Amino acid sequence: MKQSEFPSSTIVYNYDSNTGNYVQHYFDSRGVTRLYHMSLENDIWKLWRDTADFSPFDFYQRFVGRINETGDSIKSTWEKSDDGLNWNHDFRLVYRKD
Repeated sequence: MKQSEFPSSTIVYNYDSNTGNYVQHYFDSRGVTRLYHMSLENDIWKLWRDTADFSPFDFYQRFVGRINETGDSIKSTWEKSDDGLNWNHDFRLVYRKD
């Protein structure tokens, strides 16, 4: 569903053999470009941003998505932190397969 309050985005994934994790490169219509570390293990999808990348590093971010037993939905939460120690809820996101 296209909604004006949400930016359109493109995401590119790759595997980083040095860390054993995936990398997510995010671009959106606002001009935001970010690089996230990513893992997928035991039906838990994680993304995190804890180092400077292509944009100013003003805050830390992390995402945890839980894939349900039937594999048709992912309930997830984004959090952010100013110091990497104290985390605050940012928003919830649910992916559903039709």
